[in-house]
Amino acid sequence: MKKIIVLLITFIAVFVTLNSITVISDKKQYILFEDKELKDLEIIEITTQREKDEIIKKDVWRGVRLYDIMQRIANDNDDVIDFYARDNYYIRLNKTDINIENSPIIAIERNNKQLDENKYRLIGKTIPEMHWISDITNITFTQSYIIKEPKFIYPYHTITSNLRLYTDPAPFVGIKAYKLWDLISRFARTSNVNVRIVSKDNFEQVLNFNDYLKNAYLAVDENKFSIYAPEIPTGMWQKDILLIQIDSTIIVFYHNIDTQSEAYQNLIKLASKKERTQSNINGSNAIYNWENLKWENIIFIQ
Repeated sequence: MKKIIVLLITFIAVFVTLNSITVISDKKQYILFEDKELKDLEIIEITTQREKDEIIKKDVWRGVRLYDIMQRIANDNDDVIDFYARDNYYIRLNKTDINIENSPIIAIERNNKQLDENKYRLIGKTIPEMHWISDITNITFTQSYIIKEPKFIYPYHTITSNLRLYTDPAPFVGIKAYKLWDLISRFARTSNVNVRIVSKDNFEQVLNFNDYLKNAYLAVDENKFSIYAPEIPTGMWQKDILLIQIDSTIIVFYHNIDTQSEAYQNLIKLASKKERTQSNINGSNAIYNWENLKWENIIFIQ
């Protein structure tokens, strides 16, 4: 009988852990709604409107402010917030963009119906719907990843011309693609490297290769390159890549770039304040400041 009770208690503990949200700051972990630091949070209500297929959908959500969580446990040095879902989907928000008036919420109710605990989701009027992440397992307050200044710029064709092009590489069908590692390995000392990817829609991600890209491919279709990666959900697969950065090396995918000045002009535009802000809104926790970069010191590979 004692063994049965012990097994039952163990099962309950494991079930609660698997279905709860862990909040992390300064290497300390808290369970949302359970640990004393994150209990008794105020429940607020927000209303969202979305248009799909010419139909306007209105939802009323109830939950706790991300701002209130931030105020209780985040450090002053933390400037970004990472959200991880059970299916490996993740998004990043800037801490400085969140205040008590515009704060997203961790929603626990939708239209007066309680959400399952593993369906609690991030909802906010000021963040794109694609960032309304659900099935959240971890929320992490952390510091930005600092992007290094570029030292080398490669037009993509100087590299891909020496790579094997695969047709329908498993598990993908209907594509021709290069192994991403074949490209990355030319510039990375180890596979434990952060890879910065920027696409034409200004969506930017900095992904650890081992965690998210080890089986990824770079698909090509009429000179447009896209990421296919089984480790991450398809919603994170970037299309029409503009650049990939590994350490201090940038590979540019701008079409018909043949000269150093053309590459610099495009990169300066990307590094402008307006573009950088947009990239941050779209989820990057990377910081770079290239306005004062001495472009003449960068080596352009032809």
